[in-house]
Amino acid sequence: MIFVLLSCKTRQKPSIDSWVGEYSYEEEPLDQAEVPAPSMLWEFAVAKSGDSTLGTLDVNGFQTFTKARAQLTGDSSALYVIFDRDLDGSSTWKRGDTLFVLSRKEKSTITTWKRATPMLRENPPKTCECF
Repeated sequence: MIFVLLSCKTRQKPSIDSWVGEYSYEEEPLDQAEVPAPSMLWEFAVAKSGDSTLGTLDVNGFQTFTKARAQLTGDSSALYVIFDRDLDGSSTWKRGDTLFVLSRKEKSTITTWKRATPMLRENPPKTCECF
């Protein structure tokens, strides 16, 4: 009797662990003669919690304060930031809304805006090197 041992390679789920860290983006003020000019600060944190990777988004600035929890999906080249729940009660997003996508291109991080968009410009860019 001959036994043959075959090695099986299990397929691993694409990892978003390489995105763990803190990101920030400060919107440029409007081109107005207002002093002080309004500004908007976006802070996004990706953190490990046990087996999960979680996202927290804070948007703070001109008449705005929003804090939200995000579900994250993707891999090492793209991270989809999906609204999960409000942490302060002021968000207008709905659970499951894709807020934005971060992707890596060479040494840059590209933001593609979806439901969340920069707020200080009438026609904000759809993509930018924001975060």
